[in-house]
This record gives sequence, structure tokens and C-alpha cells, in this order.
Amino acid sequence: MLSVVCIDIDGTLIDSSFQIVPRVVDSIVACCDKGMRLVLGSGRPLESIQKVAASLPIPDYLIGLNGSISIGRADAAATLYGSLSEHLVAQLSKLSLELGFALCLYTVDKWYTAGPESLASIESNRSGLAPTQHFADVPNLTAASINEVVLKVLVIGEPKALRNARGYYSGMVGGQASMNVTYPEYLEFTPGNVSKANTLAVLLGKMGMGFGDVLAIGDSENDISLAARVATFVCMANASDDLKATSHYETTSNDEAGVAEALDGLILGKAEAIDKLRRLT
Repeated sequence: MLSVVCIDIDGTLIDSSFQIVPRVVDSIVACCDKGMRLVLGSGRPLESIQKVAASLPIPDYLIGLNGSISIGRADAAATLYGSLSEHLVAQLSKLSLELGFALCLYTVDKWYTAGPESLASIESNRSGLAPTQHFADVPNLTAASINEVVLKVLVIGEPKALRNARGYYSGMVGGQASMNVTYPEYLEFTPGNVSKANTLAVLLGKMGMGFGDVLAIGDSENDISLAARVATFVCMANASDDLKATSHYETTSNDEAGVAEALDGLILGKAEAIDKLRRLT
């Protein structure tokens, strides 16, 4: 029986104007009133997730930075699940800045940017957070530069240029990090042993549940680990092709209240919503 719902944020919970539409809020409230446990999982830092979730029932857990960090409603502090090596952060930084991309380094509760501010500001606008510090003219930005452990690296660039450079990054990271495209202009790196699914497994253990109890909803590469393990995975109509290939259902897009359609159909049993879900596997 499904008793946990895990929802991605960008491209899923929020629409293209970065808002949660009222119908989605209403469906989540109805599910929580029915006893469902709510988990939000995202590439965003925890503070940004908390801002997004302000209009929702208080989630049982938040998973941030693609699984690198989590916090529960009763937790006094966040839990970390891995970090990137100083050497890899330095390599990623050097290559990114040489190629003219913007760079974002995320720590437990801070984030730092370097490179073109016009690109770095894209993340500020999306996350609703100003960077802790922007380094305008540096050849490299490393963990040593900020004297903190780095949990995620985000590279921002023109989509075609990023696609052309992806092979260089892939050869550089090997198995040290996971590499995910979450927007056409975003390339994200998190520790190789970290994923949303691995972190959710820990949280499910704390709740006395397992993956067989989970309905998850998402749209991009960082959700593939969840799609492979949960009982039911619903991808958005705007999801990546790779994610669609591993999903059980496809709902409408994030601009068409796709999360509400999925919850109304699969949790609340509304026939009109079920009819809008397309069975994939």
C-alpha cells in the first residue's frame, strides 16, 4: 500500500513560473490528510526547498542537493551523506571557468559562485537565494578557497556549449561523482555514492517503511535512481526521455498540474485523473 509520496521540485512540483499552483497544493493537502507521509527531494539546497514548501503541509523530510543532505521535521540538524573531494572540485572549477561557464559550490548551508555573473544569477533567480559570495575574476574556486566541504558543484552555461563539453567532464569525474542535467543550461555533480534514492532509503528506514510503500514523481536525470526502486514512479510529460524509459506512468506537465493528476488518480482514486495518466511499464 502506498503510504509515502516523494516529489521533485523543479519541473515537477513548481510550474515554469516557479510557483506551486493551488490545485497541486490542494491535492497534497488531501493526501496528507489521508495519512500519506510527504518527502520533497531536489537538487536545491535545503533553505531553497523550505521556501518552496512554505505553502504545503510540513514535509516529514527534505532531501537536498540530489541526496547529499537531508533534514526531518523533528531533526535539530541536517544529516550529510557524502562530499566531493577537494581535488575533483578543483578540477571541475578550473575546467568550467576556462570554458567561460559559471560555477556554483554548495556546502551544508552556504553557496559560492564564480565566473560570469549573468550566468550565476540564473541560479539565484531560480532558488530565491543570493550566493554567500561571488568571485568575479578568479582562475579557480576550490574547497580550499572557501575552507568548507563541498556537497555539490553546479556548472551553468549555454546549453549547446554544455552539451559539447559533457564528454570532457565525464572523463574527468569517472566514478567519483554523479553527473546530471537538470535544466538544459545546468550540469550538476554530486558524490558518486549519493543519490535521492540512497538517501530516501535511509529516511524510509527511520519511518519503518520501504520502497514498496513509495509513490515518487519527477522529471529529470537525478530522479532515475528513484524510478528504478520505488513501487510506483510517475514522470512528468516534460520529463527527460531517459526518465520516461524507467517510469511506470506519465502524467501531464508541470504547467498542467501534473503532480495533482498523479496524486488524485493514484492516491485519491479520482477516475477523471486516472484517465489522464499514461501507463508506460
